[in-house]
Amino acid sequence: MKRRQLLALALVAGLLLVPMAASADSPEMGPKPLTWVSYAMSQPGTGSDLAMYSGEQGAKIYDPLMADGHILAWGVAMPINHRPGDDWTVMEYVTFRDWAAVDAFMGSFMGLQMSKSPEDRKAEMEKWYSLFEAGSHHDTLYRQMTFEAGDDLSPPAYFNLGYYNANPGQGEALMGQFKKYAKPVMGTLMEAGTIKSWGVAVPEVHAGAADSYVMWSGLDSLAARDAMLAGFEAAAKERGEEAQKA
Repeated sequence: MKRRQLLALALVAGLLLVPMAASADSPEMGPKPLTWVSYAMSQPGTGSDLAMYSGEQGAKIYDPLMADGHILAWGVAMPINHRPGDDWTVMEYVTFRDWAAVDAFMGSFMGLQMSKSPEDRKAEMEKWYSLFEAGSHHDTLYRQMTFEAGDDLSPPAYFNLGYYNANPGQGEALMGQFKKYAKPVMGTLMEAGTIKSWGVAVPEVHAGAADSYVMWSGLDSLAARDAMLAGFEAAAKERGEEAQKA
C-alpha cells in the first residue's frame, strides 16, 4: 500500500451546512455526497492572488447553491508542504449533495456565463490567465464513502490529507479497515474538539489511475496533528501488540 501525506492551508472556505453534520453512514443522508476538486498552478508570485480571486468568483455561484441545499461545503486551499513534481499551488473544492446538485451547479454556471457580455468574458479569461499557468488546470471527483462533521460550522484552518492505493480487489477490505480502526479514533478526537470533521473518499470518475482512497480531516491548528498521533498511538496500545500486528 502506497501512502503520502499532504497538509493544505485553507485560505477561503464556505461554511458547512447543518445537514453535513450528519454521518455519511446515516440512512437519511441518501446518496453519499460528491466532492469536486480543481487544481491549478499559479503564475510565479500570484498564488495568494489566485486563491483570493477563485474564492471571490466561486462565491457568486456556490453561496446561492449552498442556501438551496445543493452544496454542502466549498472552499479554496493552498499547500503548506511541497515536494518535487508538485503540479498545483491552489486547490478549489466543492461538496455536492448528489448528482442532481451537480446539474444545478452546471445550470447556474452556464447561466452566469451567458449573462456576461463578450467583452466581460474576455476580460475575465485574461484575468484568469494572468494568475495561473495555461494547461495546468485539472480536476478530480470523489465520492465521500464515510464522513462525520460536528456542530461547529466554521471552516477549518487546515486539511490533513492522506492518500492510499488499494491492492487489486481489496478496496472494500481497505474501507473496512478505515471504519474499524480509524473511525473510533476520529470520533474520539471530534468529541474532544481536536478535529472538526473527517472522512474517507474514493474517485467517482476514473481517469486511468489506480483506485485511491483519501482520508481527510479538518483542523483548526497544526497542534491538532500531535493530538491525532497520540490518539492513534493510544488506540494501538489499548489493542495490544498482537492485535495491532494483525
